[in-house]
Amino acid sequence: MTTRQQQSARLARYNRAVVLDLVRRFGPLSKSELASRSSLAVSSVLNIVTSLSRSGLVRIVGLGPSTGGRPPVLIELVPGARYALGVNIRITAVEAVLLSLIGDIVAETTLPLQGAGDPESVVTTVVEAVAQVLQLARVDPARVLGAGIGCPGPVKDGRVVVGALSLRRWENVPLAEILERKLGLPVTLENDANLGALAEYRHGAGAGDGHGESLVYVYVDHGIGQGIVIDGKLYRGMDGMAGELGHMVIDVDGPQCRCGAHGCLEALASVGSVIRRTAVAAKLGGATSLADRFAGDWDAVSFAAVSEAASNGDPVARAAIDEAVSYLAVGISNVMRQFRPRMVVLAGELFDQGYRVFDRLTNTLNGRPPFYGSSPSLVLMGLLGPRAPSIGAATLVLETFFGVPEQVMSSAPVRHPLEPAFDQTPVWPDQAEDGILLTRSTIKVLSAGNLQPVFSRIRSREPVTVTVDVLLDGSSREAEHVKALLHWDRVALFGGSWPNPKNSPMHLVSSAGARATFGVTLGSLPPGKYEFAAHVLAADDLWVHPGESTNVNGRIEVLADRSSVSQHLRPDEPLTGQGKEVDLVLDPGPDACEEAHSGSLITAGRSKGESRAGGQQS
Repeated sequence: MTTRQQQSARLARYNRAVVLDLVRRFGPLSKSELASRSSLAVSSVLNIVTSLSRSGLVRIVGLGPSTGGRPPVLIELVPGARYALGVNIRITAVEAVLLSLIGDIVAETTLPLQGAGDPESVVTTVVEAVAQVLQLARVDPARVLGAGIGCPGPVKDGRVVVGALSLRRWENVPLAEILERKLGLPVTLENDANLGALAEYRHGAGAGDGHGESLVYVYVDHGIGQGIVIDGKLYRGMDGMAGELGHMVIDVDGPQCRCGAHGCLEALASVGSVIRRTAVAAKLGGATSLADRFAGDWDAVSFAAVSEAASNGDPVARAAIDEAVSYLAVGISNVMRQFRPRMVVLAGELFDQGYRVFDRLTNTLNGRPPFYGSSPSLVLMGLLGPRAPSIGAATLVLETFFGVPEQVMSSAPVRHPLEPAFDQTPVWPDQAEDGILLTRSTIKVLSAGNLQPVFSRIRSREPVTVTVDVLLDGSSREAEHVKALLHWDRVALFGGSWPNPKNSPMHLVSSAGARATFGVTLGSLPPGKYEFAAHVLAADDLWVHPGESTNVNGRIEVLADRSSVSQHLRPDEPLTGQGKEVDLVLDPGPDACEEAHSGSLITAGRSKGESRAGGQQS
């Protein structure tokens, strides 16, 4: 794509995202209201709304009040057009929730964590929770956009759990990739506190505060997490691990934290620190009712028991909680002075019990002198309770789907998982290519071709692996910055148009020198004939269509009986052999970009000589 074409495509996506976001936030709206709020021409709004309506995303809900002429038609989102899964992994349980397109909870479930909290047992519980919530909702799985997963620890690039001190054997675990294989859905990971912040901003305490405001979410449980929203967007830092409030050092001579440092806020103000402080005071002779109640077995003492004792006047329990509150006030005060947020939203077990922790904390904060006479941040309790991270996880999927205008225009890479489960035919949402096209890459692709397999006949339900070769202008180490999508569909006996093209992400199979091979395995294909086309995206934008010269490359036939005949290319076949390289110029103008969301993504890459979506030359 030329620079001008890229700018045109990006602007079309921006306009679409603006309209869709306005309908989401302020709908139902009339077309004239959308034009006024978006500063777009009414004709442009009409085209966008028509495209969204064709995609089943918006609908006419009725007529608005007349201002003297014909009453305006009102437009709103279709709640059941798409769904988003949200999962939160806690120390003892896994919570799953399914949200509709407008953010309403359709179904939810909570399952106890199986096993010892190791990655394998967590994955098993997550898969079971997702299956259960989908069964409860009774929705078409094809309408599920993806899954957001909340993790109790830092997450890198939305793909890898760097560590989870509260769980066993969690160090650099590629959880997103593992779950994509199990669920067959795009998966994005995020720290649970970040997700809580996003949920409270969109649906909870900050929902009515207007966009452009800032919010800090502080979650105090066995650990202490923090999520930061600035100007309506999560702040993640350079590597996605910003906001670790629990590991801010408050007392350099304090107790050792699980992270190895001394005096972290988590070691001083978490519910675990309250229990430990109570136990130490009792062992040193402090009079507490908990000693008799638990007969000295402090491992059996819960924070709920300590809070109950404090509410009943137990001096040791009260002192332990008050000390934790004083340290927490120091940490929150530091955050207020660093970020100057509009509001600080509190959540977690520390605030859920009967002892008035929230009141004590706000009194402590209010007793501190104002910073140069400035107005203090609002300190509020979260409205979503323990469900906030799971709701935030699903909200993260919706944010990606809607393409918030600021994100659409950003030059930062748009994260898209590369490999879903292969036990069933993987099909990405229609919006996958649209998002990948937003990614700017400096890696050049010299050529792409050799679309495999050549024409093959396989048994029904037998999996088939489709690959494409790519020649890079540089080392194969840079292949991870190249993305590839396989477009495919079942066609008529003698070819023809692609009635319902699918999009499946291809993963990096192998690389050597400047060559790289991307592939994806399709399974459970019913009998029929199928055609393939590969879209390779980097700094260049290349399509590889079924071979025109031999008319066999990039096609398979699935037979209903048990017979199977296959042909294969020689291993030394050049890139421009039967899988003929096709240097196509993509020119997705505004209309083409809007059409991409109707499920006809393949049409965006047709060359001038093509007469149909399947990539055949006329």
